[in-house]
Amino acid sequence: MAVTTAQRGGRAERAEGFRKTVSLSHPLTSVAAVSVPVQQMAPAIDYRSVLSAQQHGRFDPTTQAEPNGWWRATLTPDGPASLHIWWSSAGLDASAWGPGGDHALSTVAALTGQLDEPPADISPAHPAVAAAMRRNPMPRIGHGGGLYHTVLPLILEQRVTTREAMRSYASLCRVFGGIAPGPRPMRLPPAPDVLATLPYWRFHRFGIERKRAEAIKAFASHQRLVTSIEADAAPRVALQRLTLIPGIGQWTIGCAGGPAFGDPDAIAVGDFWLCHLVTQALTGRPRGSDAEMLELLAPYAGQRSRVIRLLTADGHGIQRFGPGIRVLPIAAM
Repeated sequence: MAVTTAQRGGRAERAEGFRKTVSLSHPLTSVAAVSVPVQQMAPAIDYRSVLSAQQHGRFDPTTQAEPNGWWRATLTPDGPASLHIWWSSAGLDASAWGPGGDHALSTVAALTGQLDEPPADISPAHPAVAAAMRRNPMPRIGHGGGLYHTVLPLILEQRVTTREAMRSYASLCRVFGGIAPGPRPMRLPPAPDVLATLPYWRFHRFGIERKRAEAIKAFASHQRLVTSIEADAAPRVALQRLTLIPGIGQWTIGCAGGPAFGDPDAIAVGDFWLCHLVTQALTGRPRGSDAEMLELLAPYAGQRSRVIRLLTADGHGIQRFGPGIRVLPIAAM
């Protein structure tokens, strides 16, 4: 790696593998943009695909993807931050802005799947899995997006269509989320103390009924628990403690395990479509149940989430037999 100069707070430092960055100001905070070492491009890692698990829809105001780059505005223990990761044939770079910039940069390797250790091979118990392994590289699982930032939109996805949930999340961030530091116009997720104090009826305008509103308020009120889970030596086990919060169950935990902690075995039991996708891919029958899905995936214990990603990467989907459910938004009532 080339030895170049990094600018941090006006002081030049010699550092191996760092690129020179430009100091940028922001109305809320004036912090120099800082960069992380250039990583040699690993052809086996599809960075765009790995990072897509952290984004909730094309119009997520906190997370935006580019053809060869990715932006994230988030809340860290040190304060708000914006993170920009980009890659080319020369390697991978990242810059960050805001008080939480250093913390954001410390998550780059995990976010991009470089800390994931996929097995060299998985013993396929089904022809579909064997075919998917022949045609696709072993998926990498990125993590480190922050437990609060990961779980908040998942609560909104409970019991409604994905499109509804994405619309609600984007609106919630635009109204209650702060302006992100850095050069790109983005919004931060709403701060926990803001959501915790809102009355449930304030959520109605965003298409969020009382049950999910109360779950959001309860989750936002238990940030000490969230922090302790992130700091736990066994976070995947500690994640089960989130079910102590009303409104958070096994589906939410299963969805959060991968993006938050990189769990290759996390599985969303109770998902409306997932059991059908797995059953159709592995048996050819278009419909199944959670019990059948778990039985079919039992040979892949420890790597069930990775196997599901392999199947979707190979083009397996869900057979639909009619039009979608007509949505009656609560905000219009």
